[in-house]
Amino acid sequence: MRYRGVENFGDYLRQSSNPMACRYVELAQQHLDAGRAEEAASVLQSAARHFPDDPLIQERMKRRR
Repeated sequence: MRYRGVENFGDYLRQSSNPMACRYVELAQQHLDAGRAEEAASVLQSAARHFPDDPLIQERMKRRR
């Protein structure tokens, strides 16, 4: 999914009730879209540490594997 700003954030909120987890995913997607895969991975790893049970974060971590 390409980053689409506020529209993406709404999509994320449907998958997670945690706005901070959504922001991490949004930031990781921005890094991916800019071709910075290492930075995106770092953001997702940080998100997984902070919100290990969040379904949105879990789903994004599965995609990375």
